[in-house]
Amino acid sequence: MKLPIDNDFFIVIAGLIIFFVIIGTSITLFVLFYYRRRKSYLRENELLRANFEKLLLHSRLEIQEQIFNSISEEIHDNVGQMLSFAKVQLNILNERGAFDSSIILSIKDTINQVIQDLRNIAKGLNSENIQLSSLPEIVTRETERINRSGFLQASVVVQGDECEMGKDQKLILFRIIQESLQNILKHANAQLVKIVFMYMPDMIRINISDDGKGFDFEKAIGRNDGIGLKNILHRASLIGGIAEVNSMPEKGTTITINAPYGS
Repeated sequence: MKLPIDNDFFIVIAGLIIFFVIIGTSITLFVLFYYRRRKSYLRENELLRANFEKLLLHSRLEIQEQIFNSISEEIHDNVGQMLSFAKVQLNILNERGAFDSSIILSIKDTINQVIQDLRNIAKGLNSENIQLSSLPEIVTRETERINRSGFLQASVVVQGDECEMGKDQKLILFRIIQESLQNILKHANAQLVKIVFMYMPDMIRINISDDGKGFDFEKAIGRNDGIGLKNILHRASLIGGIAEVNSMPEKGTTITINAPYGS
């Protein structure tokens, strides 16, 4: 004898089936969505990493080119002139035909200075010096080269205890500072530049300020000649930092970089 089945029982069963189908479908869709997002994240992360590696290579090439240009200027302006001076001194000594200790000592000092300059040039050729020195040290060498040119006077100030940072981060920060200095030399008509390193517990802050003619940042960033500024902002973002540019016509310019210590 068949027992009568209440219609409510079928409704409950159907409701449970529909419920579990909805739950199963939702879970499936969620898993698919998660894996798609994860795949997209990994793809974006790989693209960012590739762009970062490309930027590192580009920065290394730019720094090498700048070093070679600096070496060429040093050889032409300093070493070449001092050797020419030593040659003149030797000619004077030869014309006099007599021993002159003062001229010989002067020639000796000139040659010693040439040797020292050549040693400094040799250090510049060695890219390992960038990694063996702290960021303020390599920036100080850059400012000393600029100061010798006579175009302007640049100074470096360090506040706080220096903290170690990764070689890639150091390279990018050095290139940002180097590009900022080149922009100042080309466009600012400045007389003084001050670079301040502030070492904080969890980040480094770098201020690059000049007393030049300044500019309208919004207009400059929108023009083709704002590529240098865009490079500075982009490079800072790639190491997890932020670059800010504050400038007004006839009020000078200050570039501030905040970056966490990284690998």
